[in-house]
Parts: sequence; C-alpha cells; structure tokens
Amino acid sequence: KAWFENEGRDVELQTVIQFLWYASSMFEVRNLYTNFTFDNPAEYINRYERELYQVDLYYRKANDAFGAWQKQTGRINLDQHIRSLHETYEKEFITPFNNGWMTCLKAFGFNLNQIPVAKQHNFYREKVAMKQQKTAVIISDAFRYEAARELVDQLVRDSKNVTKKELMLTSIPSVTALGMANLLPNKELKILGNSFSIDGISTEGTINRTKILQAANPKMTLWKRFDIKE
Repeated sequence: KAWFENEGRDVELQTVIQFLWYASSMFEVRNLYTNFTFDNPAEYINRYERELYQVDLYYRKANDAFGAWQKQTGRINLDQHIRSLHETYEKEFITPFNNGWMTCLKAFGFNLNQIPVAKQHNFYREKVAMKQQKTAVIISDAFRYEAARELVDQLVRDSKNVTKKELMLTSIPSVTALGMANLLPNKELKILGNSFSIDGISTEGTINRTKILQAANPKMTLWKRFDIKE
C-alpha cells in the first residue's frame, strides 16, 4: 500500500504498482465468496450494494492502469497478469453471479415487484414530483453503480457537498430505451413497435420526451444530450 500511495517514482513502475494493487484488490473481494447462490433476489442486490460492487470497481481501475502501462516503454511485462484478470472476472464473477441471479429470479417467477427495493419506473413520482425546489436530473447511459459510488466518494471530500446514494431496480428487459422511458412521468408504459409509449406518445426523441414531461408539469424542459470527453 505504501508503494501504491507513493507517486514520486518512475512512471512505468508506478503504473505497474497501480495495476497490481487494483487487480489484487479485485481478487481479494472476489475470493470472499465460494459461490454466488443466495436465498432471494433482494439478497443479491444487498450483497452487490454492500460489497460486490468493488469487484467491478477494481476491475475497471486495473484495466485503466494497464492502459496507462501500455503507453510506457514496456520494461515490465503484464500480459500474463491482464489475461488472468480478465479470465477471473468473466469466469469466476460475472458468469456465476449472473447465472445465480437469473436462477433465483426464475424461482421467484421474475416478479420484480416483490423485491423490496425502489423501482426505476417510480423515479419521477418518488424523486422529482414531490420536490418543491428547482431540480435537475442528469441521465448518463451505462453509468454503472460502482462508478456512481466512486463519484459520491469524490463529492463528499468537499465538506460543502451533501450527497446521498440510493439504488433503483430497472425493468426487464434492461435496455436503454426502457430505462429512459422509466424515468419519465408515467402511469403505464406500453410497447410501441420497437420502442415504448406513455399516454400514446412515443418515448423516442427529445421532442416526444419533452411533450411527456410538460404534460405532467408545463414548467419542465429537456436539454439535448451532450458528450463528456476526457
């Protein structure tokens, strides 16, 4: 850990140490579990929220460190280690965890409403409609839970910030089009061809989503998407 925190050394050696630190951290969390068979869907969510999200976090950071290492002179070879990282992540975490989750959901009849966590389709009603002050909702596609946890950790470093992290369970199928529709004011979502509709209005496109928002509150507006670049 002392090596990891010391940034005053050779750049390549520092990236190697960072890779090894994050990779070993991922292995450490993964190896706390002999299997991923839990009693009910809520337990899967609780385990991930409490601890297992770190497997994704450290895996991403190890990959970032490996990418930084590839830009160096290559005096130290990490090829075998990155293969081991990918193999462990895929075969010993992603696949067994997902298989266990799907088996458990099937045993419970895929009844997501019975899982005692907040649902994404209630987002507007529970998180926006009751607000008395002006509220901005920032939507970032594929912004994973572990990345959100890291963002919160960054924000709380400033004592002026007040942050609170909460999760919501998406709907099936967990595709972007349905996820975005879930965030809009709705009493009932319907399938419309290859997309979805709310009160007969397609949820595709900025114009349509603005209509749906303003039907619930004329003061609301929708900004066009923008891309954040490093």
